[in-house]
Amino acid sequence: MTSLDAMLAEVEEFDDLDAAYAEIRRKPYGFVYSGQRWVLPHIGELDRRIQAELENAESLTFDQIDNLFRRLFGPEQAARWEQVEQPGSKIELFFQRWIAHSGVKPGEEQASSGSSGSTGKSSRPTSGATTGSASRKRSTAKKPAKRAPRKAAPTAAQLAQQADAEWLAKHQALAASPPGNSST
Repeated sequence: MTSLDAMLAEVEEFDDLDAAYAEIRRKPYGFVYSGQRWVLPHIGELDRRIQAELENAESLTFDQIDNLFRRLFGPEQAARWEQVEQPGSKIELFFQRWIAHSGVKPGEEQASSGSSGSTGKSSRPTSGATTGSASRKRSTAKKPAKRAPRKAAPTAAQLAQQADAEWLAKHQALAASPPGNSST
């Protein structure tokens, strides 16, 4: 008996991931174009390797998007796709709407869907480690000081007004003082 056979013999109940996945499966994206109905799988349903190609979705070219659609359509839809006009702006629109249907922003990885159903069993910790802090004290670290907002650079009109005010103040002060050569 191999070690795998021995381990399999120890398992009392197998978790049916196929059934669990069927409960959380995401709906495909359907659209009408050129009078025909088309279907693309939800991004979350794609193979992880294809999802990796979509990580930089905002930088994909029209040819790359078109090639992706052909692969995802399957043979029957891909053959029909070849027969319809494919302006770049429409391909981009389809792509953006497919991304939006899947709830993903371009460049963002698809997160796992919600939790799986309950197994009816409580989970068992595998170690005594915790994620919380054993300390009840709050941190005494100082928060970084806020920077004062930057002042806007003065406009040409403000600079001219300031120069005029300085000239006026200087000349008013001169006018109020007795002349330098007069005797009082």
